[in-house]
Amino acid sequence: MKVRSILLVLFCCFGLFAKEVSPETFQLYITTDPSGANLYIEGKFYGVTPFYIRVYPGVTYNIKVTKEFYKTKEGRYTIRGKAGEEGDINIVLKKKKEEKDYDKGFSICYSVLRINRELDEHIAKINNIAAEAELFNEILSSGNVFPKIKLFEGIEICNMYRTEYGFLKVRFSLYRNDMIDWASGLIKNKANKGYSIEMWSPQVALLARMQPVGVLFFYPYVDVGVGYNLFFMTAYKDNKALGGVTYASTGLFYGAGIEFRFFKFIGVTAGWERRDMCMEFSGLWEMYEEVTNNFIEKGLDFMKLPGDNLSVSLNLYW
Repeated sequence: MKVRSILLVLFCCFGLFAKEVSPETFQLYITTDPSGANLYIEGKFYGVTPFYIRVYPGVTYNIKVTKEFYKTKEGRYTIRGKAGEEGDINIVLKKKKEEKDYDKGFSICYSVLRINRELDEHIAKINNIAAEAELFNEILSSGNVFPKIKLFEGIEICNMYRTEYGFLKVRFSLYRNDMIDWASGLIKNKANKGYSIEMWSPQVALLARMQPVGVLFFYPYVDVGVGYNLFFMTAYKDNKALGGVTYASTGLFYGAGIEFRFFKFIGVTAGWERRDMCMEFSGLWEMYEEVTNNFIEKGLDFMKLPGDNLSVSLNLYW
């Protein structure tokens, strides 16, 4: 039984060897430029180029070669020659174009922070007190008040870094009451008249943007993050500063929106964001220490500013 098995194995090996060196075959030398490509014949992996193989003359074979960073080359090749002869095929591979990951980005944004009602309530308290006592560096003249604000608007710039599910964002913002009107007045060199209050709020935030999928050109997202806000409030009579105070807050930001991206390198975003800011006095502005003490004494050292932020941004990616 053992002898029969050994003979069977030897017969098979001899048969394979005989087939490999059969005088009816044609020895084909397959090379690629560059070398080191994976070689497939009729869908079966044979090895890495350069590679010798025996094939049958007159037969057409499907030959495919693949290599990392190069385009796959596949075609049907007919072996032209006689049995016992040798031949070669050289397949030239083209390098793939390097596709950008677009994993970094920059955005510039115009936004409106809807905290008008809360700020106007704070201004009303200031008007009531400043008409009777020296809250700033002088008492309000009879019949004069600090006006309400129209908008609390700002400009935001943001650096973005792609993660597995979206982007990590570092955002810098600068807000002001009635910013467009103020900028227009600067351009026209228009002087302030009467009483007014300037409110500036620089902000910095770190946010995670979850944007896992897109549909056609639409990419919905959700933002979650934390931020630090400063709030500078200064009173003016005409162009003369009457003093000011500084508030500060650390808050949680969250929101959602949609990005319209018709090209990989550019997009436009419309978004909503909720910002809960509990502003407390900060000691950063000591030049108006007396005004600060007046505000503390009158109970104006705290502002709660929960608000919805509506924004439109232009995003660039590379």
